[in-house]
Amino acid sequence: MTKEALVETAVRLWMEKGYHNVSVNEICRECAVTKGSYYHHFESKKDLLFYHFKKTAAEKLRNTDISCGNENHLMVIKNIFHALTSAILQYNSDMIISMISKNDNYNFFTPEVYEAYLPENIYSVITAHISAGQKNSEIRTDHDAEFLLRTSFSLLTGNIMIWCYQGQPFDLLKQDEECLDLLLKKQQ
Repeated sequence: MTKEALVETAVRLWMEKGYHNVSVNEICRECAVTKGSYYHHFESKKDLLFYHFKKTAAEKLRNTDISCGNENHLMVIKNIFHALTSAILQYNSDMIISMISKNDNYNFFTPEVYEAYLPENIYSVITAHISAGQKNSEIRTDHDAEFLLRTSFSLLTGNIMIWCYQGQPFDLLKQDEECLDLLLKKQQ
């Protein structure tokens, strides 16, 4: 049984039954492997979930121009967040809430976790775009890039939580774009 087969099985079971309703034992039983084999690849269920998210987000980002050569830094930032949110929307609410909630020794709101569980050092890439956008007067300068990025993640994570708990009552991608404009765009 390969690592990817474990991931595929776990995600399928979580989509069918819910994240909290599927144990590591059940994933192992379905894959006909021992818990030792599972823990050889992953430290926990959440570790497997983040592994899958990172892979899914990387696929979404492949078609997104994230280079700092692009002069419209705010648009690049919005495109990156659009790709990340699109990756999250491939999961059910139970999986999303589990990914965002603090347990299993994770706190999704720290730069270290963003760097570890987001693809291609995307945290650093977005920070560089915010800084470049500040230099060309496209993005507000009353706060440093790190603060604006952390606040962007917190705001968009809040949007995702509302979307999960209220039964998807609004267009999450559009809401994210509007929030990023309000937060980052330099006011005239």
